[in-house]
Amino acid sequence: MNYIEFQNEFLSILSDLFHKQVEINSSLLDYNLDSLDYVEIIMSIENKYNITIDDDTAESMISHCQTPKDFMNRLGKEYPDTFPTIQKERKEKLNIIKQL
Repeated sequence: MNYIEFQNEFLSILSDLFHKQVEINSSLLDYNLDSLDYVEIIMSIENKYNITIDDDTAESMISHCQTPKDFMNRLGKEYPDTFPTIQKERKEKLNIIKQL
């Protein structure tokens, strides 16, 4: 899975939860989420990607992530073996170019 595929999957998860189209840089505050909504987001991510997000990380994500992009970047940082990041893809592309 590359970053764009991850982005599309993640936005699809959020759109299904919110029953409306979600954009990557949209503010989560615009969706009037309560704490249960955030728990649903975390649980959906865990189920979709077969991971366990510990309580401290989940709480930090809920407190600090204001956009879907923030969530994606945090997931990439916390779980680099599971989630792609833009930085990781750029490094891989640069390594390929250097090998040529």
